[in-house]
Amino acid sequence: MGSKTVFFEDKWGEKISKFASTKDVDRFVEKRSGKKLGIKRIDSNLVSRSGNIFKIIPFKTINKFRRMLGIDK
Repeated sequence: MGSKTVFFEDKWGEKISKFASTKDVDRFVEKRSGKKLGIKRIDSNLVSRSGNIFKIIPFKTINKFRRMLGIDK
């Protein structure tokens, strides 16, 4: 990986540059913590499931374009 990750190095006491891949990091953390790593769902009221903060409003692009050109009002 090469770049320094202060949080990782402080927490685990190992240089991140010693690992060649994220799988190596995962194995190290699993061995050190004694737990299997997994994906955890995090629910939040701020961000929707698609990653958007703002409400998505569907519209027809051609109608917007025609209004911008002054063809439709």
